[in-house]
Amino acid sequence: MFDAYRANKALEGQLRPGDSLQAVAVDDVTGDYWVVTGHEVVVLSGGEIRTRFELDALKGEVSTTSAGVEVRLRNKTTGELSIAAFRRSNKVTERLSAHLGDAAD
Repeated sequence: MFDAYRANKALEGQLRPGDSLQAVAVDDVTGDYWVVTGHEVVVLSGGEIRTRFELDALKGEVSTTSAGVEVRLRNKTTGELSIAAFRRSNKVTERLSAHLGDAAD
């Protein structure tokens, strides 16, 4: 709950009209917040937006490793890559896995 509050505060005025936070998780390696909205994936570091990906311009993978779940996202337009590691599956990894699976079809 506290993570969602902090992410919402950091994204205040930064999202498109009508868009909102749908899921948030903290990268267990970097401590960055990974936020999924209706239109984007936003990575927050220290309360600032580090990077953002449009869901429609997203490619990558969500994979299970011996240490947990790893997310690798690449922006189709810019080629920008972001990697996150989570100890276990969460709402962010589940949504991204579903979205990337749909995008592959």
